Amino acid sequence: MGTIESKDRLIGDKEIIEGMLESSHDGILVLNRKRIIYKNERFVEMCNFPKELWEEQNVLNLLNHIKDQLIKPDESIAQLQRISKSSNKDIDYLNFKDGRVWEIVFYPLVIDGEVEGEVWNFRDISNFERLKADLKIKEQAIESSLNGEVFVNMEGKVVYANQQALDWWGYNSDEVLGKGGEQFWRDTENFREAVNKLIKEGSCFGEGIAKRKDGSTFEIEAFSNVIKDKEGKPIIISSSIIDISQRKEVERELKKSKELYQHFIKLLPNGVFLHRDCKCLYANQEALKLISCSSLDQVIGRELEEFFDIHTNYRRKFVERLKRLEQEDISLEPVEYKIILKDGTVRDIEASSSSLIYGGERYFTTIVQDISERKENERLQRKVIEKQIKLEEAKEYDRLKTEFFSNISHDFKTPLNIILGTVELLMKTHLNQKQCIYYDKFVDYTNIMKQNCYRLLRLLNNLLDITKFDIGVVNLNLTNNNIVYLVEDIVMSVVPYAEAQGIELYFDTNTEERIIACDPNKIERVILNLLSNSFKSTDVGGKITVKVLEQEDSILISVKDTGIGIPEKKLKKLFDRFEQADSYLSNKAEGSGVGLALVKTIIEAHNGKISVASQYGEWTEFEIELPIRDISKEDVYYNSTYIKDSIIERVNIEFSDVYQSNIC
Repeated sequence: MGTIESKDRLIGDKEIIEGMLESSHDGILVLNRKRIIYKNERFVEMCNFPKELWEEQNVLNLLNHIKDQLIKPDESIAQLQRISKSSNKDIDYLNFKDGRVWEIVFYPLVIDGEVEGEVWNFRDISNFERLKADLKIKEQAIESSLNGEVFVNMEGKVVYANQQALDWWGYNSDEVLGKGGEQFWRDTENFREAVNKLIKEGSCFGEGIAKRKDGSTFEIEAFSNVIKDKEGKPIIISSSIIDISQRKEVERELKKSKELYQHFIKLLPNGVFLHRDCKCLYANQEALKLISCSSLDQVIGRELEEFFDIHTNYRRKFVERLKRLEQEDISLEPVEYKIILKDGTVRDIEASSSSLIYGGERYFTTIVQDISERKENERLQRKVIEKQIKLEEAKEYDRLKTEFFSNISHDFKTPLNIILGTVELLMKTHLNQKQCIYYDKFVDYTNIMKQNCYRLLRLLNNLLDITKFDIGVVNLNLTNNNIVYLVEDIVMSVVPYAEAQGIELYFDTNTEERIIACDPNKIERVILNLLSNSFKSTDVGGKITVKVLEQEDSILISVKDTGIGIPEKKLKKLFDRFEQADSYLSNKAEGSGVGLALVKTIIEAHNGKISVASQYGEWTEFEIELPIRDISKEDVYYNSTYIKDSIIERVNIEFSDVYQSNIC
């Protein structure tokens, strides 16, 4: 403004220029040689001069009219006169006694390159100046504030920041004033959006992240307000700021702790209930599982008795504890209850409870552990202990029984040997007295007596051996023996019995010699016992086959007969003690039920195995498997002469259950 290219242009644009000047919010005055050639309506309104002064069109008279209204009239008028003589743009201020402040901007009017007049621009800045005065009055209070106080003009430039704000951002005043406010925030886009929202709404409260001079950030809380003039025009934005970094860090830690605590509560192996007035406010996963619920929504706000009842035997205790919790802040020790779920399931629980007042309300926390399994284990443990006591009593009884059998067997054996010896003596001394009229009866009776003595001896021997094995006082007398010769001699020793019974007896082997470590006397007992059983079950015309077969690392001994066989349901119990296979073999079969149990014990003592197979009504086969091993390189083998000297009597004893006389 102030420069016009030509007079013709001035005349041509007169209406446009006048329109622009009349629409201005500032008072405009155009002078030519100190005479007023133009004034807009805003200037007339601002000056409020008498009409006669306007008619004079003399600017000096106008200045003299306002001179008495100025705070420093002479200085102000002199300054204006000085400016009017300038050929450059200049600015000055008029301060009125009534508090008004005018900003005067002087422009020289240049037309065709020559100064033809002056343009004066009058702006009433009274409100802004009063604001500055108020700010100065409040500056000390603002400077001493613990909050950061920042003022930003409507162009977004910082016009003021107190020391607290400067300290937080790390700047000095010169580095901040006049700078755009967005550079002091981490997210400039969010800052601009917040400013636009503030201008629209007039005030706002919120949080944000500020950026320091060194690039680090801190969290703030700000209350911002748009300050307006009397006409409602926004003139400045004020913000009161608090550094909440420490508070936010504490909040994050608290939130983290809360989340960890909730996670911990959720994953506790015990159920946790939070309740008030018997209504559930919270239940963790284990608590929901306890009352057969799948989600928290199923229990929130509902009374606990909707899900379970306290067993009658425990209700009194429950009510007493609840009263204590309602009367005082207290933690109660764990106690055991029985609860009954709505589906009828009974569960044993252990519960501890505590109460506290929060926000004027009393809350209860109950920690519950399902001890149903533990209680069941305790019950089972008691049963186990009871059974163990009974087992120990049974073992003691069995020990006494075994000891009794051992003692009574010894006690029986001595007089029995005396009786047997006497019978044999009578038989030898009266063998040739056939002329006696009672000779036949004498022979029959003495044979019967001798056979029954053998039977008793067999029973006593079996009882003695099996009781010795039970108490562990019998050791095997292991020597290296030719198992083929050993079994063959035993089989040959019972040929007279086979012939007397009309039974065919065969022996077969796939090897002539195999040395193994065994107790020959015990093996003899085993083979004789199995042969005795075969004789009992096989009728006249039947067949018994004994085989010794060498395998890769063992010897297989098989005893098979064509007798009546054994029912399948009896096979599994055949080797149990006192289980008489004899009772369902043949009418001629009698026994104690100890023999096969002893056979199994002897074979297992040799680290061997015994099994039985049978087709009822057709055949029975016992198989013994003994490991091939020796105890040393000694030349101690089975000697047939040694065993034949005494095997006849052992055969008679072992076959005493087979009723035949005059065989040996």
